[in-house]
Amino acid sequence: GEKNIGLVGGVSLLWNNITGPAMVALAGVYMNAGWLPATVLLALVGVMSGFGGGFLIEAMSRLPGNAEFEERIEMMYLARQVLAPLAYRVTIFLFVVNLQLSNITAIIQSTQTADYTIMAIAGKTCGVEFYPHLSWNCVDGQQAAAQNSAAGSSTGDDGLSDADSPFGPVWVVSIGFVLVLIITIPLGYFNLDDNIYVQILAAAILVFFTLIGWFYGFAQPEQLAWDGVAAVGVSPLQACAQGTESCVTQGGLGSQIGPIVFNYAYVVTLPSWINEMKPGLSVNKQLWGALIPGIATF
Repeated sequence: GEKNIGLVGGVSLLWNNITGPAMVALAGVYMNAGWLPATVLLALVGVMSGFGGGFLIEAMSRLPGNAEFEERIEMMYLARQVLAPLAYRVTIFLFVVNLQLSNITAIIQSTQTADYTIMAIAGKTCGVEFYPHLSWNCVDGQQAAAQNSAAGSSTGDDGLSDADSPFGPVWVVSIGFVLVLIITIPLGYFNLDDNIYVQILAAAILVFFTLIGWFYGFAQPEQLAWDGVAAVGVSPLQACAQGTESCVTQGGLGSQIGPIVFNYAYVVTLPSWINEMKPGLSVNKQLWGALIPGIATF
């Protein structure tokens, strides 16, 4: 593709990559670590990722003939130029594993979100269950809540469960999964610059619903459980099992470092963006212009 990703497209692309699938796990991070350490770590790791991404882009510009990003330099090509052969092989293996894990996480969470959306609109969602029993499985909000409650998940006032999947602990190819495939597979056939308008649209939708959520929450402060998240440590709502007198000590800051770091896995996508960026644009303005609002959103 041509180098034609402009300022709006670049910021949108970075914003979408920063506020990726790990963002939906942040509620659990705050519940298990406390709002103070979670906020500090999110900001600290975010700033570190910005500097790390900047250094990566600087290293790309130091390669011969690429001072103004004239060439297309991907991360593993850069690694091959600066690392010993063994270190390069280890790096490319870890790089591929990281990408695959990120893809798997994004697919699963996108599918689950799509299923809950379908269930909220149509009243139920369906899919082909292939483990532990092969069958056509449809669930509504109350059925999903009952199944996941049996698996240890809590149920809200609306009858919906806070569990990851509306189908409970079964393996299923759902309508939400098919919908995600229909949307994403065609986009995979295009170059990054060819579907940049999709990135802009997705960023606009994310901003819109984020603002709606903020306004809804702060316009009705009585609906917010201000005492439900501890300043430090496990939330009182998480510490005690429902319907019992016993409390658990699981969680804590250490168990949440992984999800916090995973929120900033966008760094591996920076070379692809640079390779399609219009000449003459400021890299730092776009990088930090997307990163700072992303940290604020978290």
